[in-house]
Amino acid sequence: MNNLLTIKNELHSSLNNKQNLGMISFDIVKAYDTAWRPRILNKLNKIIAKGYMLDFISNFLNHRTFQVKTSNTLSDTFLQESGVPQGSTISVTLFLIAINDISEGISQPNKPLLFADDFTILCRSTNLNSIQSILQDSTNKLTS
Repeated sequence: MNNLLTIKNELHSSLNNKQNLGMISFDIVKAYDTAWRPRILNKLNKIIAKGYMLDFISNFLNHRTFQVKTSNTLSDTFLQESGVPQGSTISVTLFLIAINDISEGISQPNKPLLFADDFTILCRSTNLNSIQSILQDSTNKLTS
């Protein structure tokens, strides 16, 4: 709800100041399935150093297998090579650790907003071309 209020307030402020508001919204497709495990473990290594907790999480993430059952037929076993397991309470935290710094490359006058796997960038200006250019630069930083 906080991000919705921020968008509402930015829209209200831009109208009051006779400015335009540009917004780009990103939804990370298959966010949990594509979370990069080495990044998670590297960030955790910096946060909690080495030890049993890091070993536990590494073991939790690595060497995971799965099978699919349709009717009475069970598939071969496959190795889950990326992502975090869905349905586990720790997976939410691990995913958030992976993307928490996504907005670090986004600078003023942009306003980055993050909620779960949804990322939004807002930009206000009196010049529409300026907004477009600034938002494009921010998008380029995210994808480089």
